[in-house]
Amino acid sequence: MIPNNQIHQTKRAFALTLIKESYADFGPTFAAEMLTAHHDFKVSAETVRQWMIQDGIWLSRKKRRAIHPPRSRRECFGELI
Repeated sequence: MIPNNQIHQTKRAFALTLIKESYADFGPTFAAEMLTAHHDFKVSAETVRQWMIQDGIWLSRKKRRAIHPPRSRRECFGELI
């Protein structure tokens, strides 16, 4: 059974093509604002975030974080490089 408030798949595909073409480097909140301002496509930022995550366009900060390699210990206390 389909919920009454679900956004149709064609509208979702249209929004994602707009995001991929014009707003690929934007975050979900700003992309939702641009869709509303320039294309009259009102959708919440959380919905855009979920769509972008499912399509692989956007990663959260936690997943984007680069892990630093461990630093080797110095032989003497206070030793510089």
